[in-house]
Amino acid sequence: MKTSPAGITILLLAAMLMCIPACSQRHEASFGGLEQGMTRDQVRELLGAPSTTFYATEELRAEAGGAYRERWQYGDNLSTRATGAMFPESAPDRVWVVVFDEDGRVASFRTPRPSSEPWRDDVK
Repeated sequence: MKTSPAGITILLLAAMLMCIPACSQRHEASFGGLEQGMTRDQVRELLGAPSTTFYATEELRAEAGGAYRERWQYGDNLSTRATGAMFPESAPDRVWVVVFDEDGRVASFRTPRPSSEPWRDDVK
């Protein structure tokens, strides 16, 4: 039996989709180990590589009230990456966030914020 390129592509996509919940579970389980003052290396060892990294320009820092120098996000998808590209000064609610200070140490972090409103009226 010969496998077509389309069949291989479908199998690869299915395998990737099965990994998404595992990635989220890893972040949920490991995020409790984060502490203020940890270094980038300690965070990377605990959580792995971030899905997205934002570096604040001086202009963005001014717009965000000097809030961060570097922000790592975990659990990004296409939608949250697009939101980050349009509004880089703030992190989307659906991702885990680690903010580093000017010395490269954790200044703050947060877990995803649950949505207060359903995305459709007929869905709860």
